[in-house]
Amino acid sequence: MTSSEQELLYQYLQNHYLTDEKRDQINALIVMLTEQNVDELQSHLNYNVLVSEETLITEIALIEAYLYSGKDNKALDINHIQLVRLKSYLSMLNKYQEIFEGLNLEFINEEKIYLKVDQLSFEKKHGYLLLKSKLLMDISPERINITRKQFINSNNLSLTLNELEISYYYSSNALSQYILNEKETLIGMSTQN
Repeated sequence: MTSSEQELLYQYLQNHYLTDEKRDQINALIVMLTEQNVDELQSHLNYNVLVSEETLITEIALIEAYLYSGKDNKALDINHIQLVRLKSYLSMLNKYQEIFEGLNLEFINEEKIYLKVDQLSFEKKHGYLLLKSKLLMDISPERINITRKQFINSNNLSLTLNELEISYYYSSNALSQYILNEKETLIGMSTQN
């Protein structure tokens, strides 16, 4: 994209796509992206985002539009750690979209594919943020007779599709912190054997 095209896209996103209502949605999401509000975020994912592939894509598009800074890398109205949390969340949603696409190909004749997030957590570590989640799919024989809400609130037979861990390094020495963490992991694995 040329710099003028980047600026046009930025202006469109900021002035037309990101309405006041969508900005309110982003602000509410930023509030949910904390250790204290992780239950609210999990509920948001289960009841609003993972309803369908379309609602998931809509959430991804909203965040990407908000994060797009144009040719001049214009500053966002959030602090650095909020930006890190939002980008980590976006990475998780992109992974869920890949899973949804695979399921749609595999279960092409299925009318209902129910997914839910379980065990969602945020941890702020020294120099990085760790986002963990478990994505479950309903595989119970009763799934044709229950609603999505019933699945979310039940302990029906579920298949764990993905246990996701996203580490987002954000400090000025992010590479050094990453290498140190990898060494510690390897040392821990070698002492277990």
